Amino acid sequence: MKQKGLATFDLYKRGFAAVIVLLIILVAISGVGYLILKSKTTSSVSTSAPSPSQIPAMTLNPTAGWKTYTNVVGGYSLSHPSNWEIQSENLAADSVTTVTILQSADFLIAEPTTGGGFVIGASQGTQLKVVISNNPYIKSYQELKDFYETKSTAYPLNFFASSKEVVVDGLSAMLKMGGKPYRGTLEMGYFYKNGVTMVLLLTSGTAQEQLFNQILSTFHFIN
Repeated sequence: MKQKGLATFDLYKRGFAAVIVLLIILVAISGVGYLILKSKTTSSVSTSAPSPSQIPAMTLNPTAGWKTYTNVVGGYSLSHPSNWEIQSENLAADSVTTVTILQSADFLIAEPTTGGGFVIGASQGTQLKVVISNNPYIKSYQELKDFYETKSTAYPLNFFASSKEVVVDGLSAMLKMGGKPYRGTLEMGYFYKNGVTMVLLLTSGTAQEQLFNQILSTFHFIN
């Protein structure tokens, strides 16, 4: 009889222990579930309503949609507005100089019919000339700069409104802006690389300093 009572008590203790363990497991599962639900709710709120500082700013590319022109002979490439055309390419100006001309479809040259001393301009549209010269007398960027600053007779005194030095594809370059030809405006940039001088001339019926800077930002040497 005593042994039967002990067995019954032992079973009762085991049953009570099992219930306690089950309750502990249920409480633990409930706690974990609550933490997971809270984490998901917080994540959902933070991703659905980002703060203004987290919203990335949109950057517009001013040269998007432009065409890329590559001149293998001259060893360079650049981008230009999509409505421009090649007017002439690698035209020999003299024994050491070649000229490539890109221009808008509506470009009209403006040249005085009488008199002299005028720099040809544009009555409408835009034209870009790329002049490449293997001049043996120019052996550095500084010599090229000195030539245009003190010796060149191509442009009258104070022809350009402003000038500044910039970097074009890793090279020092001089920009001369706001030139006043016979009509319209003229922007010029020049630089030197490995015995070759390069001059870019942008002639337009209206001021195009921003356009000229955008073109220069796309200029690259290919060899």
